[in-house]
Amino acid sequence: MKIGELVERYLDYRRSLGAKFTCGAQQLRHIVKVLGVSRDAGSLTRNDILKSILTEGRVTATSPMRKSALAVFFRWCVARGYLRDMPQLPELPKNLQTRRPHIYSNDEIRRLLSANHKCLHPKSTVQVECIHMIVLMTYTLGLRISETLSLTMGDIDTSSNVAKIRETKFYKTRVVPYNSYVAHKLDGYMRWRTKNGMPVSPESHLFMNRAKDPLGYDVVKKTFYRLCDAAGIEKLDGGKRYPRIHDLRHTFAVQRLLAWYRKGRDVQALLP
Repeated sequence: MKIGELVERYLDYRRSLGAKFTCGAQQLRHIVKVLGVSRDAGSLTRNDILKSILTEGRVTATSPMRKSALAVFFRWCVARGYLRDMPQLPELPKNLQTRRPHIYSNDEIRRLLSANHKCLHPKSTVQVECIHMIVLMTYTLGLRISETLSLTMGDIDTSSNVAKIRETKFYKTRVVPYNSYVAHKLDGYMRWRTKNGMPVSPESHLFMNRAKDPLGYDVVKKTFYRLCDAAGIEKLDGGKRYPRIHDLRHTFAVQRLLAWYRKGRDVQALLP
């Protein structure tokens, strides 16, 4: 049976059990994209599988996640008779070093938020007002980028200055407050949305592209890299990689802890 069809059957099965399985689905669909949706699942070799779990030919922190997702998927296939035998999975380094987060300086944050329209590709579907607000909210609220992009109009309570982050990691929902500065910027962004004819119903996504469709992670990530260029933020690891947009969350945490320590606050009591 074709690997693409099998993966979709497996995802339907997992979701029928009540699992969101968002991350696992993302990893498996990446693997299918590399292997080809029409590839016969029974013909996969060890080298095919190794190629599918690497990133640009390199072992990264994502590789073990892809290998784990594949292992569970293959066991499901064997149990249901879609595969005769369990394919051989490649060995990965046991002491894999994860990528070190980049902690943005205050100056870098300011430059990211002040980069002008020239930072975007002329044919980009992302508007600079959107990417600036995405950066601001991810940083000031300490959000995961997936949480920022999932925000809807109904999640923002402008009367209380709070954002509702719904059913994210571990299926938890939380309410995150924001200050008057963010409220001011958000108010301006909301007026810009209305002026540009974006939907304002509670279920409408807060961040949309020019076609008024929800913004996806891949296009936001590429746009953020262009923003880094415009802001003069240099690549890391000897000029190989840009800092990640997710590092804004790490920066939020580090700067908050440092601020508490400098003020002589009881950090252990404040952490919860």
